[in-house]
Amino acid sequence: MRYRWALLFVVLVVTGALGSAFVGPGGGTGGENPPAEQLLRPSEAESYVWPYTSRSRSVEGRTLALNVVIVGTPEEVRTILTDRSELEWTEADEDHDANGSVAIEALNQSTSLGQANESTSTEQTTESNPTEQTTESDSTERLTESGTSERTTESDSTEQRNESDTLSRLNESIDLSPWRSARGSSRYTYVADNLSSGQWVKSEYQLATGTYLGSRTHIRAYPGPSDNWTALQAHTEYWDWFRLRHSVTGVESGGRTVERDLRDEPFVAEVNRVYHGHSGGGSDGWMSVIRLTSANWTLVPSASAGDASARMTTLGVVGIVPAAAVFAVAAAPMRRRDIRDLVFPAAVVAIVLGVRSAGIAAEGLFPAANPKIFAGILYPILISGPFVASALLARNRPATRMALLAAAGLGTAFVLDWSSVGVSVIPIRLVLHRFALVGVFGLFTLGVASEERPIAGVGVVLWLTILAATLLGMV
Repeated sequence: MRYRWALLFVVLVVTGALGSAFVGPGGGTGGENPPAEQLLRPSEAESYVWPYTSRSRSVEGRTLALNVVIVGTPEEVRTILTDRSELEWTEADEDHDANGSVAIEALNQSTSLGQANESTSTEQTTESNPTEQTTESDSTERLTESGTSERTTESDSTEQRNESDTLSRLNESIDLSPWRSARGSSRYTYVADNLSSGQWVKSEYQLATGTYLGSRTHIRAYPGPSDNWTALQAHTEYWDWFRLRHSVTGVESGGRTVERDLRDEPFVAEVNRVYHGHSGGGSDGWMSVIRLTSANWTLVPSASAGDASARMTTLGVVGIVPAAAVFAVAAAPMRRRDIRDLVFPAAVVAIVLGVRSAGIAAEGLFPAANPKIFAGILYPILISGPFVASALLARNRPATRMALLAAAGLGTAFVLDWSSVGVSVIPIRLVLHRFALVGVFGLFTLGVASEERPIAGVGVVLWLTILAATLLGMV
């Protein structure tokens, strides 16, 4: 009986491990550079951009789709995303500036021009009445000393107050930027000044809002090579402790976060969405276009060809816990219960969630430190903690019961961990990966409870093998 359970757990492990390694999202087409029909360009510019990012300088490494374009100089775009307090934006004025920004300097020049005209008129009047030159001159001097000078000073003061009040109101309406400098893996996109030649470029900077070891919205920015636009790849993601890297949860949601952040700012002229027809990489063929007040730009596809890559296959997180519960109930009803039946799975859940909480807390307490330092410290606790709990709490207990409790406890920990970072839908390959870990932990606990060292040893070897394969990028 015991060995039948061991075989069942092994089958679960093999199925989950192989499935997580071979099941995944569709990749890009073959070749080094993207075909011309996949390039997009601004209508008022000559440069092009490939609407995806890649792990390498090749379309074969395609990952996520570019989903936001901000139209403005690269310097302006970076400033509004990183430090808006340095800006002194003004409201748009159609009469002064075709680009949409108020020209305070033009206002000053207009005032000076008016004063010059007044001075010229006075001189002409004096010249036309030579017999009254002395009297007119004296009268003008007295008027200037007693009246014009005061009126001019009052006018200048009023204009300065109006300008100051306008700038103050506008600056008060500019929200502080939530984006901070971020760390992330290198990703490339393809940009070109013409359809015949281009180059692969790495993101110039990365920004994020949220926590590195929790969940965040992450941006990679790619300024145009010779035009006033910056393409963004924005996505939501969470730190996967069992893979020691981030897992993407949404491209569309990342773009919407950028839209919401900038939509009501005074320096944004327009926010809309443009359909370019290239799906894949998490994109449905739409791109957000945000125009700053000093820009006039429209996104148009160079061709209407689409991308037939498969969309990411997902599965609700409800998959693991119900399966584990049904598995436990169908296998063997628990007739004898004691406190350890509850303490063991609760301890497993506490270890997994505790590592997550400790990582986020450490990141908040030491913001200048690289979060990967905390990940390196906590990861050994995560991978060894459940096994220590099993060795202490499952020994000399009913083997089948403890193995099922181990599987249910770890499965519940996975679901609660995903929920804690806002994940509701995950790729099927990650579900299979977690099934493999659940099976390994159940196999180990079965060996511990029954004092079958070979079974427990196989569990340890499989656990370390799966984790090593995961760290090598096989999952």
